[in-house]
Amino acid sequence: MKTVTTKLSGTYQADFPYGFVAVVEYNKTELDSVTLTGTDGSELSSASIPHSFSPTLGAESSSKAYNMPALISNADLYIKDILDASDSVNPSNGTVYVTLYPKNYAMQKNGLPTTEPVAEDYNNAVTRAGQFSANVNYD
Repeated sequence: MKTVTTKLSGTYQADFPYGFVAVVEYNKTELDSVTLTGTDGSELSSASIPHSFSPTLGAESSSKAYNMPALISNADLYIKDILDASDSVNPSNGTVYVTLYPKNYAMQKNGLPTTEPVAEDYNNAVTRAGQFSANVNYD
């Protein structure tokens, strides 16, 4: 098991007040699981994988989505990535892919606003620009 701390640094007056949906993708042959936790060690709540997410690892891919907290102005956000390696295969890929989708309020199909911020609307379109991907490299 390996724990990696990821630091997200905000930009002055560029807020993501509703947080993110983080999609974690890893090679399921080499890793049994990847879990995101807050700095207190508790696992972040699960989320639905956005329809616009496109895996990069093909058939070996396993993905899970988490709700991440807000990132306000130039604050820092720390998330722990807990990587559980396979008991039978020595990991050689060395990379976990994380794609962040900012959340925002959107309209539902019935024309009413969503009751909570979401990453995509009912047409599977992102609700806010600013998606970005990062690689978590491990040895």
